[in-house]
Amino acid sequence: MIKRSKQGLYIIGAIFLSLCLFLSGCRIEAKNATTPLLTSTTKTSTTTTKPVTGTTTTTTKTTTATTGTSTTTPTSGTTTTTTTKLTTTTPATGITTSTTTTATTATTTTPTTATTTTTSGTTRTVIDKDGNNVVIPAVITKVAPFTGDAALMTALLGDSGEIVAAPDASLSDYFKQVFPAYATANSKKLLSTKPDDVITSGAQVIYGPITDAAQIAQYKALGIAVVSLNNFATVAQLKDNLTKIAAILGGDAPTKATAFGAWIDTQAAYCNTKIGGLGKVKVMLLNSTAGVLSTVNSSDILSAYMTTGGGTNVAADLTTVTNITAAQVVQLNPDVIITMNAASKTAIMALAGLQNVPAVYNSKVYVIPTGTFLWSIPTAEDALMPLWLAKTLHGEYLGDLDMNKTVKDFYSKFYGYTATDAEVTAILAGK
Repeated sequence: MIKRSKQGLYIIGAIFLSLCLFLSGCRIEAKNATTPLLTSTTKTSTTTTKPVTGTTTTTTKTTTATTGTSTTTPTSGTTTTTTTKLTTTTPATGITTSTTTTATTATTTTPTTATTTTTSGTTRTVIDKDGNNVVIPAVITKVAPFTGDAALMTALLGDSGEIVAAPDASLSDYFKQVFPAYATANSKKLLSTKPDDVITSGAQVIYGPITDAAQIAQYKALGIAVVSLNNFATVAQLKDNLTKIAAILGGDAPTKATAFGAWIDTQAAYCNTKIGGLGKVKVMLLNSTAGVLSTVNSSDILSAYMTTGGGTNVAADLTTVTNITAAQVVQLNPDVIITMNAASKTAIMALAGLQNVPAVYNSKVYVIPTGTFLWSIPTAEDALMPLWLAKTLHGEYLGDLDMNKTVKDFYSKFYGYTATDAEVTAILAGK
């Protein structure tokens, strides 16, 4: 009887153990069934920054380094939550606006891949005169304008303090007075026309009508960007060069370039409205240097300015503009002569072969104004030339045009410089 009881207890114990194991397995399955799916969260931020000079656009992913490309592959059967935050800051007001969008996607069988690409923001691209893309540093702080006109345009756009090499000899003392930051930036007077000086200056980019292939290759080999520009032969080229220089400089330079181009158009429209219907005065540029006479033909921007100012260039069709003769001037028979300085005027007025030219015997030989540059040279200040010509040729119809005020306003608006009455008088006298 006892033996049977023990056997019964063994059987009951085995049944009880099996029941416990069964119940334990159910708990494990139930626990596994209620475990939430693994959640992966990725945050991406996009920030656009416009520094004082240059434009840098940087896209970063908070979970990766600021450069390069990262790839995240969530495990199969995960839920991926992606939060994208766009932050925009308005420079003028300093107001920051944020927009956040969150999306959640659950996957059960197929793995998904999320890729974030980050831009380093160390370079950007500008276009030269031939439409070629030129890679330059994203932020420009040191430049080497190849010619004086390119230097003045750089200064007009507000970046004279970034000119570390230039054709210094062609920059007048008055230029350096109006733009004192240039004298500091290029205290060693390094020349943009000398490759060794450009290299020494640490310039990041050189620009202008550069044609020497060997020089260009040398600069490029040293990591100095080269942006070729036009020769400033027309108003359209002047505007285009200014726009391209502004693109190189970055910051607010493009806005200033647009404003300057609009100002040129406004003055041309003014001249057309006031004197467009009047007869054209026969005008000639005539310079006398050490007894040698020279002029300009229709290929020079000054010829276009003569037209806008109510004149016509009598030397427009000449094929040779240097070392011309007094006999040619007599044949062209200008009513007005404009010349580069007082010494040239004195020489022209005294030249025996010109005494029967209307401009000479009527004493209508005028000295062209000179500010930071001579106004007949295509720079930027030459944009004042049509107004001066209009006032000189048709002054009786332009009583509302005050050239003293116009020059002061120009210097204030585009150079950020307050010219004195004495300075303006000297400018208009060509001194």
